[in-house]
Amino acid sequence: MLFFVYARDAAGAGAKRRALLPPHWDFMTPHIPAMVARGPTVTEANDAVTGSLHIVDLRDCAAAARFVADDPLMRGGVFADVRTWRFANLLDRTMWAFSGEANHPRFLVIAPARSADDSAARGADASVADASVEDVTRRQAAWAREPAQASHVIVIGPLLGDDGTSWQGTALLLEAPDAAAAEAVLRSEPATASGLHGEAEWHRWRFGGAENLRDLVAPR
Repeated sequence: MLFFVYARDAAGAGAKRRALLPPHWDFMTPHIPAMVARGPTVTEANDAVTGSLHIVDLRDCAAAARFVADDPLMRGGVFADVRTWRFANLLDRTMWAFSGEANHPRFLVIAPARSADDSAARGADASVADASVEDVTRRQAAWAREPAQASHVIVIGPLLGDDGTSWQGTALLLEAPDAAAAEAVLRSEPATASGLHGEAEWHRWRFGGAENLRDLVAPR
């Protein structure tokens, strides 16, 4: 059962985070075989961490709650809040299978389902009720496999409620030459193009793991 877990760092938690990264990595090591993606969100300047993402296969919702609670970063007071959704990996691959450009930035995009109030305010009539979740995700998977997206879409999938069926939006991990190019990719994504998403939440993101993030341990 896949879960998408995004934790936002509390203000001023940088020193705590740096001190707790080694035990955090130790805690995550047994989960690596079950992970689709992991890594921190960072500032635009790539010089400070703003949060942590993990997409991980766990037994059930109770196990997901324990995963969050037992993370040394959570126990140490680094996080201001944590959001968790059920998830489906539409490309059926992990971030480690993605071949990208080392000098291109990467992005986490959380695109929530547009609320009924937002749809009414915009005069829009599109909703996921107009098409099944299966139809939406099928179109998203086909889009992500197109050659034009192959160098951009690292991971894509629906954000689902605890029941695993209620559609609450889409999450994407993208790579692009810059933010404008990444935004253009999102505009072409089927659920976004169909008006099913509200305003997307954007974060700069990096591949996680000690092998990729040693620069974040040193004091600044």
